[in-house]
Amino acid sequence: MALYNFGDIPEDSRTKYFLPLSRHVYKVFRKFGTEYMESIFPKFKQVQYDVTKSRWDNMIYTGTKILSGEIPPQDAERTMLYTVPHVVTCRADLQTGSNKLLYGDSCDVSFAILDDFTYELLFIFNGHLENGVPVDWWLVMQDEELLDRRHMKYGYKMREIPQRTKNLTDGAHLLMDTLKDIRNERTPQFSDSLFWVSMCWSSAMFNMFSELTNYETLSNIFHGLASKVLYKLPDFYFIYYPIPPLFGSLMYTTQEKFDSVIAGLTSNHFLVLNTIEDGAIQWVHDELPELYELIYLAQWTEEGIPTPQISMQTEIPTKKEKFVDKDGNLARKVPDGTRLKLEDLGLTEEEAFKGYLTDINHESPITFQPSPDNLISQGRGIYTKFYK
Repeated sequence: MALYNFGDIPEDSRTKYFLPLSRHVYKVFRKFGTEYMESIFPKFKQVQYDVTKSRWDNMIYTGTKILSGEIPPQDAERTMLYTVPHVVTCRADLQTGSNKLLYGDSCDVSFAILDDFTYELLFIFNGHLENGVPVDWWLVMQDEELLDRRHMKYGYKMREIPQRTKNLTDGAHLLMDTLKDIRNERTPQFSDSLFWVSMCWSSAMFNMFSELTNYETLSNIFHGLASKVLYKLPDFYFIYYPIPPLFGSLMYTTQEKFDSVIAGLTSNHFLVLNTIEDGAIQWVHDELPELYELIYLAQWTEEGIPTPQISMQTEIPTKKEKFVDKDGNLARKVPDGTRLKLEDLGLTEEEAFKGYLTDINHESPITFQPSPDNLISQGRGIYTKFYK
């Protein structure tokens, strides 16, 4: 079967030149084309709520147990959680400090996800942090009435804002006005808290949920934040409004610097193999078996999981015209080195997506012999199983 080529993406697509920044999404496009992609992105809303609930409830419950002392420090430093955004993994004992440094003492963070093809809002997620600890969250989906809430000045419904504005920054600015009103009505005790709004294209979100390591996820975030600055694209692929100061300074550096700083804050530089909830990965396996094989399982069995050195040293051309080569493949410079496979770590396919903290870090040699001894713990939060 012939592969689709970059030129097959319509020129009027607002995200055409963003897709090569998302390696898994681009792989799906090459295999199945844009019509297939347009059909599958909305399907993920079937598991969106369950995944969000699982991650945030675990974050809140685990944070409470750490603060109360029920989880002792020696266990907390071997326990991983998802944090903000909930595609980023964080060591449980580092969550409070990293969140306060990135977002402040008391804040709301909203994530608005846009459909790449219709430019409509797929959903808005909002989480609240107090002293760096997640305490509350809500999620509103595309078909819910809350998205019909209008902007007080311009009269736009929230669901209309992406189509009414020319870029993600303007859209996030207008969304924040309405989201603040909702926050202040819903939780007036937080009305003086900071507010951050992120807007992100669905292809970027799908790619981040497909990454199986913390370093690759962080690289995705850097690509989104730096897309306009570094790659000179017409807009951002992923943006905060306003941009938190640390992210704002790091987006002008390099991917290696960004990954190193944020991985240092969130995992003390250790490689984390991301958790995909049992129900979610089973849903992909059953409903989209072609994606399960091509994207999720292939990372473990064919490509191999990149280690921190590989992730940090991977280079993407800074000119959009150079994102793909003459054969339509991604034109990235990826260093040679050890990649992790299931048999290296003594894992079965059923164990592949449970999530693991490893003792591999940014100073580990780029070539080494991995083994099950590299695994420190399995799972997330209160469901953690310790190996050593």
